[in-house]
Amino acid sequence: MTRWTRDTWLDLGLQQLANAGLAGVAIEPLCAAAGKTTGSFYHHFVDHPSYLVALAEHWRTLATDRVIDAVENRKGGSAMDALTDLAFELDPRIEVRIRRLAERDEGAAIAIANVDRTRLDYLAKLYRTEFGAPAKLASDLARLDYAALMGFVLVGQDWDPATAKRIPKLLTRMTAAYLDSR
Repeated sequence: MTRWTRDTWLDLGLQQLANAGLAGVAIEPLCAAAGKTTGSFYHHFVDHPSYLVALAEHWRTLATDRVIDAVENRKGGSAMDALTDLAFELDPRIEVRIRRLAERDEGAAIAIANVDRTRLDYLAKLYRTEFGAPAKLASDLARLDYAALMGFVLVGQDWDPATAKRIPKLLTRMTAAYLDSR
């Protein structure tokens, strides 16, 4: 039998969040899904609130830090195109439900707000470096781009894959055209 680690519990939590929502990350459903006792859970986490903060941080690592690292370490091509492709591979159910978690848990809310700042800062950096946008405009474009991504997460989950790839690239092309016309 494989020993459960802290990361195993966190991976399960993200899976439960995607499949069952907030109810799925309560201790009892987590333990049932894991086939483990609450003692096993408490071996890794002091309490449920600390688990929720760790879950938000784990999500940050997978859905932000690793994405940025992959973009930075890509071999050729546009960083913005690479970021768009990777962002649209993320599970939108987790993006929505992690934000619901922020409404219920202050520690998770802080971690999620930090993710949003990191993502916005990185997008602004790409608008400065790839498109030569001045800092204020790059920040505004990052907000617009991120708002479009979050909108897609809310309304585009059932779009066919071709549309889901086409729409964000259209936004990037429109932004590039706007910057070229300035």
